Amino acid sequence: MKKEFWWWMLGILALEVLSLFFMSSKDTGFFISMILSVVLFFVTVHRPVLGLGILGVEYLIGSFGHLLPALRFWFFIAFILGWFVWAIKNTTWKNWNGYLSGRKKYFVLAVLCIYTFLMGWFRQNGEFLFVDANAWMVWFLLLPIIDIAAHHSKYVNRLMAPVLAGLVWLGMKTAVTFYLFSHQLSHLHGWFYVWIRDTRIGEITKITDHAYRIFFQSHIYFIVALLFVLSYFLLHRSSIRTNKGLVWFGSLLGATTFISLSRSLWLGLGAAILLLVAWSRRLVPVILVGVGSFIIVFALTILPPESDPRAMIDMVHARSSSAEPAALSRWQLLPILWEKIKERPIVGSGFGATVSYKSFDPRFASTGGQVTTYAFEWGWMDLWIKFGIAGIVTMLWLLISLGYRLWRSTHPEWIRVAGIASIAAFIVIHMFTPYLNHPLGIFALILGEGLIMSSKNERN
Repeated sequence: MKKEFWWWMLGILALEVLSLFFMSSKDTGFFISMILSVVLFFVTVHRPVLGLGILGVEYLIGSFGHLLPALRFWFFIAFILGWFVWAIKNTTWKNWNGYLSGRKKYFVLAVLCIYTFLMGWFRQNGEFLFVDANAWMVWFLLLPIIDIAAHHSKYVNRLMAPVLAGLVWLGMKTAVTFYLFSHQLSHLHGWFYVWIRDTRIGEITKITDHAYRIFFQSHIYFIVALLFVLSYFLLHRSSIRTNKGLVWFGSLLGATTFISLSRSLWLGLGAAILLLVAWSRRLVPVILVGVGSFIIVFALTILPPESDPRAMIDMVHARSSSAEPAALSRWQLLPILWEKIKERPIVGSGFGATVSYKSFDPRFASTGGQVTTYAFEWGWMDLWIKFGIAGIVTMLWLLISLGYRLWRSTHPEWIRVAGIASIAAFIVIHMFTPYLNHPLGIFALILGEGLIMSSKNERN
């Protein structure tokens, strides 16, 4: 797998270079996106697992999918069309009816999405209707991924190299970004910041004089990956001494999660780790990975020039303060969302429903802090407002079913428990950051269905 890993790393590097050089040329960037999508189509037709790996890597490193103009949209189209041609050629379509076992609830979700779209349409939520509903289109990947997983016995193994490459790359990109901004390398701030901002990879926010928050939306996948690493050590009973590389990989995942300074991710990860520790009754691997994460972050903060070893403490203090602008804004939004829910608690207000509130975020200073948005930080309330109470019930139903079927699969215990812990993390994270109605979170759930289908009892 080492050779495959480095080929994937080279491919990611090429994509990042193309993104950097053509970020200011939208026409050329769009043309490159089209060429890459055509390549993905033919790859998926002949080697669908490889096509899924390419699609997955883009989700891992791309956050909102704008490394190149419209790249995620065209990748989405190319992959589905490529899979469809592959399915017709190999007559896998004959088995599609069999995939419904345990998954009929997705028809309920589909009906609910159509209803919520129509509700938004009739309520004239036109300004944000389509962009809000667009996130849920990712569910169209469910059948292709289940179909591919059902017909490839080494589905999981073949996805290991692209997943590892994507995680390692984004972890290093996060570390480099953190170092550049935390060490006052101002001559790089201009073009580098513009690149991160314009490609919508993430947010770079100054926390203290010597520390910045580097948050990429794709960091959500680091939570899942870290839980799988910890579960491997806790339940697989594998020797830590003979898997030092995996310990440092877990440390990179942990350090990246710390650098993100996302309280939502921290809470979700903490809850899931408690679940793992309670299940395994072991703690040493968690401590070792935690120490490794600390070493990485501390090393990044004390490296010259203009190092400040107090930066880590300042970062944690700044994010733990209830007076921090983002925290104030979130609590300011909460009562307004409750009032919105009370308007239509049963039937919902549809996609594109908005609320207006006063934000303390400096980015909105030009509008006096007034913000009107259709995307709410409180994820479960977002579902309630738009879908009605059925939105919460349906999503919890899907998550519980996913965890139950994963537990009954033939995968090793450490994989099954890591998957359930990941679902628990998503439930907690979604309380404060809406990932379960975001393409990144939905894609993770679909991959979970692929993992279930790849087990022996499902394929048989």
